[in-house]
Amino acid sequence: TFTSSIYANALAMWNLSTNIINVPLITDSNPMRRHTYEVFTYVDTEDALYMMKGANSAEASGCGADMKMWQYSFAANSWSEVLNANVPTTYGCEGKMFYWKAAHKLVYTDGWNTGTFEFDLTGTRQWVQVSVTKQNMPSGLFPYAYHSVWDSNRNLWIFFANSELISYNPVTHTYQGISVTGAKPPIFAQAGITFIPQYDVYVVAGGRINSGTY
Repeated sequence: TFTSSIYANALAMWNLSTNIINVPLITDSNPMRRHTYEVFTYVDTEDALYMMKGANSAEASGCGADMKMWQYSFAANSWSEVLNANVPTTYGCEGKMFYWKAAHKLVYTDGWNTGTFEFDLTGTRQWVQVSVTKQNMPSGLFPYAYHSVWDSNRNLWIFFANSELISYNPVTHTYQGISVTGAKPPIFAQAGITFIPQYDVYVVAGGRINSGTY
């Protein structure tokens, strides 16, 4: 049960060198608490975190949170609202966002059927929907309960859902199903996925084995 004293700004920082978790004291009560899903990413060129949307039980739909975009500055140890960001009004839950460093943009989607958006960090600093194409997409996909990872070897955004892999190329704005030989993991949705560059492998773990069982 959440109380009014718990906010999304209560960051926990795990120092891998010292193996110590630190929770910095942030006195501001914004942004509001939420389930962030994957709409939470770090921009190294700014030494800042960005977050928006997500789920909050105070919302009538449970999704959408406060429909504001937030930036956390490590230097200032504070959150600030990104004003006039034109936050997408599509489905707020299960969103994904990553930092496309080559273009210095954030890319967001909450499902390849509902829209893909870019945020130019050095230009307009507003979300703009891009027109996408889809190639060889698997049928019967549940378009929301998937997880994603950035493939730094191929410069592709990789999604995993319904035992299927889908790539997104931000240069060509193309979603494409990835053909896989051999047995697929029997996972319906919500599995974690990561990419290990030195081994050039994707690793998935957990998730639902059907529509209602973990």
